[in-house]
Amino acid sequence: PQEAVFKEEHESLVAAIATQAAIALDNAKLYEEVKLLNAQKDEFIGFASHELKTPLTTAMGYVQLLQNEPEMSPEYIKKISRQMTRLSAIIADLLDISRIQAGRLDLHFKHTSLQELIRNSIETLGQTGTATHKIECALPAEDIAVLVDEQKMEQVLVNLLSNAIKYSPDREKVLLSAILVGDQVQVSVQDFGEGIPEDHMEKIFRRFYRVPTLSNNAEGLGLGLYISQGIIEAHSGKIWAESESGKGATFHIMFPVERIKIYN
Repeated sequence: PQEAVFKEEHESLVAAIATQAAIALDNAKLYEEVKLLNAQKDEFIGFASHELKTPLTTAMGYVQLLQNEPEMSPEYIKKISRQMTRLSAIIADLLDISRIQAGRLDLHFKHTSLQELIRNSIETLGQTGTATHKIECALPAEDIAVLVDEQKMEQVLVNLLSNAIKYSPDREKVLLSAILVGDQVQVSVQDFGEGIPEDHMEKIFRRFYRVPTLSNNAEGLGLGLYISQGIIEAHSGKIWAESESGKGATFHIMFPVERIKIYN
């Protein structure tokens, strides 16, 4: 009987120690995650401040030149306008982040031609992208009328195309394809660059996260894919990526042709 009592008490003690150890491990893991998030946030704030300051400082420099050389006004005004556009885009991304976090991403749905949406997205990308890469499109033979927020969906496509070009600088083309899958549309953007390392695949849609390149340079604000995910989910859709190291990456978005369900 004494041996049985001893064993029961021993088991209880071991169970208690195991529980405390599990709690300690969970707390340690949570602490490390919070620490990492804070580090990423601090890095993001510093990077965002730099990104905001750069176009502002550049524009101010051109304003000073304009004051000293008024005859150069057409050229300088064009350059100032370009920097203001860049600044506005950064601020718009930051506002989108706050709206997504607050669940207040207001969308304005209307029926839009899928082919026109894709064509406008490529035009919005502009010469910066199309001068270095050819964007090859494989679209359904018959056009599809989709119910989307045209401006926001265009923002997603431009982001995916920009990323594909940025992460395949030594290649000459990017593939954009679209297919009808039941009552949903799937649009895919494929590049032929370095690909995304497997250990980064689960992180790419996080806020502030930037995929490093082989040269160890993490480019961009780390907001584009997070914002794109928020926009696609607000369209009752989903976004995901497939990649093989050294063989490029493909990003897919899928969303209903019509709004088949009301989401809060």
